[in-house]
Amino acid sequence: MIDIGLIEECRGGNLTNFRKLVGATTPFVFSVAFRMTGDEDQAKDIVQETMVIVWQKLHGIRSAEGYKVWVYRKNQLLDSVSELQTEYKELKKLIQDDPELRKLLEEKLNEKNNAKTKL
Repeated sequence: MIDIGLIEECRGGNLTNFRKLVGATTPFVFSVAFRMTGDEDQAKDIVQETMVIVWQKLHGIRSAEGYKVWVYRKNQLLDSVSELQTEYKELKKLIQDDPELRKLLEEKLNEKNNAKTKL
């Protein structure tokens, strides 16, 4: 269970309590990361990276609820980034496979760049 006392102990450098915090947080972070990546090893890496960030950011956490919200938002952000990366890869493939679409996009980008230059 995560409470403010546990967080305060962690902020004070108590590694035993930080392990407890990691243990309480890991299942949630792993489930989001695994859903995001579909790869167990990548999900474990994300958990580890998230816990390093937690350690670095603990000084700014003022409540157990704030911690839970922060971790949730952090993982929502990771999920959103993953979705954007997937969409980018799909669009890139479409552009590479369709010369007409590629030409149209290049023309639009040139128009946009020319309009910026005139400002």
